[in-house]
Amino acid sequence: MVPVVSEKALRELRRRLGPAPLKALFEVVAGPLVQRHTPGVTFAGLRTVAFDGLSSVKVPDTDRNRAGWGGSATSSRSPATRRCG
Repeated sequence: MVPVVSEKALRELRRRLGPAPLKALFEVVAGPLVQRHTPGVTFAGLRTVAFDGLSSVKVPDTDRNRAGWGGSATSSRSPATRRCG
C-alpha cells in the first residue's frame, strides 16, 4: 500500500524546497516533442504551444486582468483554459 500524503504536506514541502528542483527538472526535460516539419507545429512561422494543468494559476481580480483573461477570480474556468480551450 502506498502512503497518502496530504495536500498541505505537499504545499509545505514545495515551499521549503523553493523553485530550484522544478527549475532543474524543467531544464532537463523541456524541449520540443516534434520536429519543425511536422504538420501543425508552426503557424505563420512560429511554433504553436498550449499549456495544460495550470488550473492553479492565480491572478489578482482586477479590471485589467478580467479584460485580458476573462471572468473573475471566482470563475469556474482557469485563465489557461480560457486561452487554450
